[in-house]
Amino acid sequence: MPTKVKTNEKANPRNPAQSAAEAFELFHGHPPKEEIVFESIEHDHEYYAGIGDLEELIIVPEGERKGIQLHSFGGAQLAMNERALTGGPIAQLFVVGGDQSLNPETLRQFGIDPGKLHEQEVLGKCVNITYFTRKTHLGKDGGTADYVHAFGEESAKKQLRILVSPTATYHTVNKIIGLWGGKYTIEPEGIRN
Repeated sequence: MPTKVKTNEKANPRNPAQSAAEAFELFHGHPPKEEIVFESIEHDHEYYAGIGDLEELIIVPEGERKGIQLHSFGGAQLAMNERALTGGPIAQLFVVGGDQSLNPETLRQFGIDPGKLHEQEVLGKCVNITYFTRKTHLGKDGGTADYVHAFGEESAKKQLRILVSPTATYHTVNKIIGLWGGKYTIEPEGIRN
């Protein structure tokens, strides 16, 4: 059976090919007979369009009804894909830069055992997001302020609101928070449901 080899020397100071072979042998009880290198092309955003300074996320863990408040992101920005408002792909929110790391106590709040982490963990549904920015095109509704968006706010039922909110994930190796899916759009006025 082949073993998958990844060639990111910075992520693993040891020889990653040797580490993969050792893992293969531990799992199968015998060493691999061949090495296959898989290459794939993934779209990686070189540019993001900034939305504002990320101030707060409220995330409801899976199976729970009460949200957990995350803040103090050390300069992280809320951003959108570079062509979200100009005819590009479907809008997507990103958290970029700053300090997105979650400590072991916070991970436990989400039901995640810090001693048994996967590279990607699901935190829950992000129901609220707060960002700080200056909007000059909205007249009296704009200005410099904290803008709070409640995902699914048009929904009267709290359970439905949770279902239509984006899923918040945590990449434990890169220490970044992701926002996946959800029923929202990004418009010049702001994030809309």
